[in-house]
Amino acid sequence: MAAPQILVNEYRGDTLECFHYGSIAICDEKGLVRSVGDADFMCYYRSSSKPIQALPFLVLGLDKKYGLTDEEISIMSGSLWCGPRQVELVKSIMEKADISYDTLIMQPCYPMGHDYELKLVAAGEKPSRLYHNCIGKHLSLILVQRELGDERDYYKPDSAVQRMILRDIAEFSDFPEQQIRIGVDGCGVPVFAVPLHNMATSYVRLAAPDLLRTPALAQAALRNADILSRYPQNLMDAAATCGVLCRDPNIIGKVGAQGVYTFGLKKERLGFACKVYDGMSAYFPLIIAHTLELLGYDNKETIERLRASFPDEVTNATGAVVGVKKAVFSL
Repeated sequence: MAAPQILVNEYRGDTLECFHYGSIAICDEKGLVRSVGDADFMCYYRSSSKPIQALPFLVLGLDKKYGLTDEEISIMSGSLWCGPRQVELVKSIMEKADISYDTLIMQPCYPMGHDYELKLVAAGEKPSRLYHNCIGKHLSLILVQRELGDERDYYKPDSAVQRMILRDIAEFSDFPEQQIRIGVDGCGVPVFAVPLHNMATSYVRLAAPDLLRTPALAQAALRNADILSRYPQNLMDAAATCGVLCRDPNIIGKVGAQGVYTFGLKKERLGFACKVYDGMSAYFPLIIAHTLELLGYDNKETIERLRASFPDEVTNATGAVVGVKKAVFSL
């Protein structure tokens, strides 16, 4: 097991104030090709698995059964900030599929997007389960479980939908199903852990679904990747890292809680997985931009957009620039 390495240094003035350890794995279809730190670190996907967890819905053809649009399908892979349009999509799916509010297991909350939260509070709106960032995933799980058993069991590890997802995670990650560790995610459904390089492998296969053994799963993954390339804002928000990065149709990417980020490069047939050990996600635009530069990624516009959207400067409450963040790793 290799030691974690410093990925990002943060300076205030000329003084190093903070540093952030992490590990990175980059794989192609044959295995690990580049790494930083511990590529074998056993890591929960958290929400990085959502583009995989959404696939049973498409495999079973439930989009056609309930007449869902591609835009509606796109929120099933997202960690939504729950702006007005995303909430409209949630409500539309629930109406078309006759999903009861009471079937959802999470507690009522306000949107993850702070500006959207403030507007709702100012308008006197109460918290709702419909504003939970994982709501899209829960809707897909409920509908798959409805096909296979009692929809109220959708969150249970031994339910049919969760067993189906576990098999899919094993196929995408090329990691034995019986060795995948299962915990409980923040939203109450199962969450899966595999070694970091297997997580990167899963994003090779999301970017290049022809590598999958199961034709129906490969077809669903190809379709979902196309949908997400047209609605990248529904991976989180247009202003979030996923929304900015995945405007590039060559990239499928997804953030996970507690310092996880994953993406795949379609043309290059590469997968990337990163774990920042202090759980901070604020440094991912910097880490991703630096990684793409080190890989010689040819779409410079994507790198420039990341850097422009998420500047490296450290600012204070007056707006003054008081420091800088620097990616310090090499591959």
